[in-house]
Amino acid sequence: MSEQRLVHVFEELADALVPGFDTTDFLRTLTDRTVALVAIDAAGILLTDERGHLASVASTTEPAHTLEQLEVADARGPCYDCFTTGRPLVNLGRDATSARWPRFQHLSGEVGFGAVHAVPLQLGNQVIGSLNMFCVATGSLPAEDVDTSRALARIATIGLLHNRTARNAQAEAAQLRQALTSRIIIEQAKGMLAEGAGCTPAVAFDALRRYARTHGRPLHDIAAEVVDGTLTPPTSG
Repeated sequence: MSEQRLVHVFEELADALVPGFDTTDFLRTLTDRTVALVAIDAAGILLTDERGHLASVASTTEPAHTLEQLEVADARGPCYDCFTTGRPLVNLGRDATSARWPRFQHLSGEVGFGAVHAVPLQLGNQVIGSLNMFCVATGSLPAEDVDTSRALARIATIGLLHNRTARNAQAEAAQLRQALTSRIIIEQAKGMLAEGAGCTPAVAFDALRRYARTHGRPLHDIAAEVVDGTLTPPTSG
């Protein structure tokens, strides 16, 4: 593997990390390039969502996807354990997997894989998944290939966590804008109701809130109807 080729792949993955990038396409590119750069026959990704649910989200072949699905269903296996421990598990032939993960060992033999390797998608103490590599033949990965796969996994982790942070920030900003808009409308409705009924703003607000709760509707919606003149809640019980 040439240094130039490795740099090109890193640049390709970095270029994909634009705001709002397509996570599925990015992870499929990651698995494709892992197969191209490392001495393996298939690759896949186990990834958690923001709620901690683990799933097989990208695989270069159906047999790799099948193995990953088994591990998620059983909550055990080399790739699953790599995720839960945050430690790489490499150079595992079928003999090495038979005692610890007999169902995985049996299925990997059926689909034609002789060895499995997994490195965590990890940044600091945070592990969000694993990059999994499968080989038809038994044997060990060269140390250079292990280092390459770990570097690819690190790039992916940084991109995914950055994307999640950006999405959360956008959601929080949207919620703040909505809260500010609601407050303005509620203040307008409170003032209009107080003026029309000849009561204090506090009494008007209690009337708005009581009407919303009685009718099972959002306070913002009641206030908006007061502002546009389609509703006048009573200011006394």
